[in-house]
Amino acid sequence: MSTLLVLRPRDRWEESRRLAEASGHQAICASVVEVEYLEPPELPALLNDVRQGRFTSLVFASVTAVKALSRADPDLIDDVPEGTELVAIGPPTADALKRLGVRKVGLPDEYTSEGLLDLLSQGEGGVLMFRSDQGNDVLSGGMLGLRKFLEVPIYSLREDRGDSLDRALRELRSGKVDAILHTSSLSARLTVARAEELFGPDFRWKAINAAIGPPTRDTLLSLGMPVQVTAERATFPDLLRAVDGLLRQSN
Repeated sequence: MSTLLVLRPRDRWEESRRLAEASGHQAICASVVEVEYLEPPELPALLNDVRQGRFTSLVFASVTAVKALSRADPDLIDDVPEGTELVAIGPPTADALKRLGVRKVGLPDEYTSEGLLDLLSQGEGGVLMFRSDQGNDVLSGGMLGLRKFLEVPIYSLREDRGDSLDRALRELRSGKVDAILHTSSLSARLTVARAEELFGPDFRWKAINAAIGPPTRDTLLSLGMPVQVTAERATFPDLLRAVDGLLRQSN
């Protein structure tokens, strides 16, 4: 049985362990980032604009964005005018919207910012995106001249100061971890930085590095970390399948 180090928030540990065990692996879970919900001053006016139908597309960049909006305005989803499309970056985010009663959710062909850009550039009218305070400018830059595009950060990602990552990294150093599942660029950066703080700037592990998508892969490569596998689609189940396939090939 292979051991996987899964870098996900604490509220996803149970799911991570269940899916890993179903694939025949053991999971060590570590939380690298934690969520702080935000209440930006412009949010009430933007949500009023949503209710008035001034945006034709509402975009959700993560499951956490759905949760954050639901906390900020529990009634908004029910008040979205007919004809306003709701778009999710990937299936887990779409499922979170459906649990709130949304019947139809648009999905890009590729579950990345680039995929969202391809999808949204085909539409018309204003776009409002709910996201974290981290991320890239793929959409804001790509939508210039195409559609009115606004984005509002409704949650912040910051370093989790708990000890789960330190304990996991010590397991990694001892050689007990076969693969690390990196689920975001931010957590990848923080993990590498913490490992170097604990074990020195030249520390490199032998475990497989698996990236959930191209941005995370590119971040790891920029830090000098080899990436052996990248998920075909940016979801955790796809990442797990990619790692499982690679591990089975090497055994």
